[in-house]
Amino acid sequence: MKNHNSKGGVFVFVAIVFALVGLIFWMVKDKGDQSSSKESQTTSNPTKSSKSPKLTKSAWQAVILAGSDQFYVGKVEDTNDLFIVVKEAFVVRTTSDEGKALLNVFRVSEGAHGPTNDIRVGRDGILLIEDLREDSDVVKLIQNYDAQKAAQSTPEAKK
Repeated sequence: MKNHNSKGGVFVFVAIVFALVGLIFWMVKDKGDQSSSKESQTTSNPTKSSKSPKLTKSAWQAVILAGSDQFYVGKVEDTNDLFIVVKEAFVVRTTSDEGKALLNVFRVSEGAHGPTNDIRVGRDGILLIEDLREDSDVVKLIQNYDAQKAAQSTPEAKK
């Protein structure tokens, strides 16, 4: 009889080991499925992705806001899933003179409410971010604007 009980004990032990191995396999497989599901969710919605496309740090970008014709130009930095930072930010305004569209740029820091020149924009409010070429009209306006401001701030210009 002792032999029969030991066979039953071995059977129970083997069954428990198989159950534990199966449980561990199921948990590891389930965890892998969840992480691949999260990866597909982040790649399908770029505004929620923690791995955004790389931005060219030396270039100017246009940040076009969703639901309006307003946009900013600056140097975009990725900060988190909720906001981006636009450094050296400019507001671009379009006016019309005798049927011709005219572009004007203003530093954000020149706003009446006294903001700094860096802005944070909610990712949900962004329609599009575009890299601008160095020869674009907006980049040329910014370069001219900065040159004029620099010339105005020299001691000779203040005389």
